[in-house]
Amino acid sequence: MAQLISNQRGDILAAWLAFDRLAAPGPDGHSPTRASEHAGRILDAIVTTLVAAEQMPTDAAARHARHARRRLGHMGRRHAALRLESGFRVDQLVVEHCALRADVLRRWAHAGREENDVDEVIRFNELIDELIMRTMAYYRQIVERGRDEFLAILGHDLRNPLGAVVMGAGAVKTAVAEVALVVSLADQILNSARRMDRLVSDLLVLARTRLGSGLPIHRSLIDLESICRQVVHEARNLHPNSEIVFEPSGDLRGEWDGDRLAQVVSNLLGNALQHGAPSGVVAVQVRGDDRGVVVAVHNDGDPIPRRSRKLIFEPMVRLEGDKLTSNGGMGLGLYIAKQIVAAHGGTISVASTRQEGTTFSVRIPRYPTARRGGVSENRIQ
Repeated sequence: MAQLISNQRGDILAAWLAFDRLAAPGPDGHSPTRASEHAGRILDAIVTTLVAAEQMPTDAAARHARHARRRLGHMGRRHAALRLESGFRVDQLVVEHCALRADVLRRWAHAGREENDVDEVIRFNELIDELIMRTMAYYRQIVERGRDEFLAILGHDLRNPLGAVVMGAGAVKTAVAEVALVVSLADQILNSARRMDRLVSDLLVLARTRLGSGLPIHRSLIDLESICRQVVHEARNLHPNSEIVFEPSGDLRGEWDGDRLAQVVSNLLGNALQHGAPSGVVAVQVRGDDRGVVVAVHNDGDPIPRRSRKLIFEPMVRLEGDKLTSNGGMGLGLYIAKQIVAAHGGTISVASTRQEGTTFSVRIPRYPTARRGGVSENRIQ
């Protein structure tokens, strides 16, 4: 079996990567070169482990076999991290390993191997099963760690406004004679309560979309320019030291959910202000054309790594080695923006380079797809 895999390594690798391209979440979900190199290392680790298992049962051979299995386990963990970066689900991990198993066993059968080679088939199947087990276990570990971090961030983000509410309410009880102080404390309580309401609303959106019930959209004829202008005005009040430019153009009227689209623009603008260069300009461009409207939010600063551009639209998932702090919030802003855009039949994408900065672009049709000949545009890039 080890010799067959070695002799047909190129063909097996080509078949694996062909399946990989079909199963991958999207054309930008992974690097073909990186995937090819990593798949080749896994095949080499399988061969090494099979060869070690076929050696005479000496102490040195046993140590070599244990080392080979540890190496294969390490490759399984690396594979889980790579697939998580690429946006693979856990079921896709299992399917690709099963496809590898089926391809090798077909080649084994075509080579005319007889029943007396069943021990080698059993050893190969055991290795694939172990690889699946280790890959799934590490994948689950990464996801669970991300969820734990998410809950920690949620607790932190809720604790601050809740503490302000409690402290403000206590102060109001002892300061009823001072009208100005009462008004100030009431504003603080109201703002903190609104922050908590937004956090809870975000969690409800996450729950609805993850449970498959969909995001409710209430359409009406609105002017997107006025909505964006209000969001930009609020952002300028919250970030007086930041320069925010608003550039509307074209026909910006359509049938949308105004509150939801305001949330999209607010989330993208907040993301740009948080991650953009401190002294840079944040630009919000809204333009209308024959196909609908496009909202583009641009900021300067460090580019988003290519491997992270797909994951930034997913909640609660963190890449191995990335630092995560509570200052960045729960990480639901871009996910919710994507869900709202999808519910409107639109697309959302990101372009990011060191020279040109980062731009999030949203395109939505002006009217529901049913009014445009039933052409579906529910595509998320």
